[in-house]
Amino acid sequence: MFRISLKPSFEFLFSVSLLVSAVASFVFLATAVAAFFYGAIFHDWGRSLLAAVILLVFAYGFFWIRDYRRDRREQRYASKVAV
Repeated sequence: MFRISLKPSFEFLFSVSLLVSAVASFVFLATAVAAFFYGAIFHDWGRSLLAAVILLVFAYGFFWIRDYRRDRREQRYASKVAV
């Protein structure tokens, strides 16, 4: 019926790694936002500028991933329609 295996499946390890990556990215992004506002409030412009660059890189990555996924979805749909 059910097999119990001590060897984790690839899907499980992949989902755990995605979860850890998402949490780490969120913490890093929250730190960058906090550094940006800290720099703006206390006039530490170097820290604020560095945080702004980090936030821009995150925004670029987010939109790149979103567009990549949309393109892949359209390719899959086009291949199904063409068949």
